[in-house]
Order: sequence, then structure tokens, then C-alpha cells
Amino acid sequence: MKTKNKNPFYVLLILVGILFFVTATTYGVMAIRETNRPDFVRGSAIAEQPSVQQEGLLAFMEQHGDRLLIVEALLLGFLTVAAIGTDELVGRGAKKAATSKHSQKGTEK
Repeated sequence: MKTKNKNPFYVLLILVGILFFVTATTYGVMAIRETNRPDFVRGSAIAEQPSVQQEGLLAFMEQHGDRLLIVEALLLGFLTVAAIGTDELVGRGAKKAATSKHSQKGTEK
């Protein structure tokens, strides 16, 4: 039976990718809600009127969303390079294991 060695960076890459998707979507929703305020006037800044009061995740994204997106994008880049860089190492280990199995079968006959 063939056993394929899995690269652990792919699992991390998928998880961080999903997290990045959720973060980017939430950040986009927050930005769209901010621009679609009823008191928003294009081309003029209204300093006296506060922005729409947001709660929960949208409030968190308003305060920390830009930094979170940058960190997640950097993490995605690092994990991509790590996954590509370790593919050859994982492949060599599988090839070495397959070669040793074939050599053991040849000596048993």
C-alpha cells in the first residue's frame, strides 16, 4: 500500500487562507457599511457627526482590521514559501522509504 507523506505546511496554509478570507470579507463589509451611511456626503468630510456605532466583530475590525490583514498576508506568504521549500524534503523521504521497501522485498526472495 502506498502511503503519501503530507506536508504539514499545507494544512496551516489552508487554515490561514480561510482566516484571511473571513477577515477580508469582514473588513470589506465594515468598509461598505461605513460608506453607505445615510449622513455620508461624497466629497465632503463631516467632522461633527461620529461614524456608525458598530459592535462586536465589526468594531474589532475597525480598530485592528488593517493590521490583522497585513499580518495574515505576511503569514500566507511565509507559509507558501515554506510549503514549496519543504515539498522536496517530504518527497525525498517518501522516495527513500519506497526505495528501502523495494530493496527489502528483493532480498527476501
